[in-house]
Amino acid sequence: MAQWVLQCNPTRWRIYDFFAAGHELTSWTVTRHVQQAGPGDLFALWVTGRPGGVVALGEVTDTAVPAAEMADEDDDGYWTDVADRGRDRYVLPVRITRLFLHDPLPRDVLSADPRFAAAAVLREPGSGNLFAVTDDEWAALHEQLDGRALAGTTTADGAGAEQVLRRRLFGTRGEALCALCGDVYPVGLLRAAHIKKRAACTEVERRDLGNVAMAACVMGCDALYEAGYLTVDASGHIVTAAGPHPRAVGQRLEQLARRRTAAHNAATEIYFAWHRDNTFLDGPAARQATAPPTA
Repeated sequence: MAQWVLQCNPTRWRIYDFFAAGHELTSWTVTRHVQQAGPGDLFALWVTGRPGGVVALGEVTDTAVPAAEMADEDDDGYWTDVADRGRDRYVLPVRITRLFLHDPLPRDVLSADPRFAAAAVLREPGSGNLFAVTDDEWAALHEQLDGRALAGTTTADGAGAEQVLRRRLFGTRGEALCALCGDVYPVGLLRAAHIKKRAACTEVERRDLGNVAMAACVMGCDALYEAGYLTVDASGHIVTAAGPHPRAVGQRLEQLARRRTAAHNAATEIYFAWHRDNTFLDGPAARQATAPPTA
């Protein structure tokens, strides 16, 4: 499976009018990589101009054929120049899976991402469709889209936020490692747990998909971390609250104490530091809350 960018110049083909009229996009004009694209490939639809950027995602449904073999009156009626409509070309059958025409992922956001900055659509915008996309570029594009969706969700939409993070943490895997206890569980028994409470995250932090969350199992680790019974110190080791604790809680904490978590690194430390200071039961915020008032 390959990934592609399909580029549209709205001054040559009236894409906004096309969708406003209720048409369904079923094909796209291509002039290169004709033999490489095929069913199951994925694409991002890119509009040129300002602000420009990605306005849709979709998949290729068949191999490209000469335009003469696939008449599409809906498509042809939106060319602004008859000469463009009549040129020799190939047509690639496609299907849109996600359309956000009036809320594009801006060109400037993608060009500022070092993983996407060298993408063919940015380096050679006049080369013609198709534009090949590397795995890293495709991952960057999706993370920017997911980050935007995550930043836009409200506290009431926490389930939607977790789904975005779950895709980032687990992908299509059936099992994964709990970052705290180190045991492997089916992903259904793992949470995409915010290292720093989501409600306290800035918009930039919510979009930091690779660092703001970790996998935590529902067999105790997620709840104990969320409630502040344990935290992770600056060296990446689990530290537990002093107690006293109920017997079952104390036993679980003893099992976890001093373990090193793979989720800790230089990029995640800022989030773990917030948890130590604000959520951990032996942290500064908890001590201040329980301190007797001063005269």
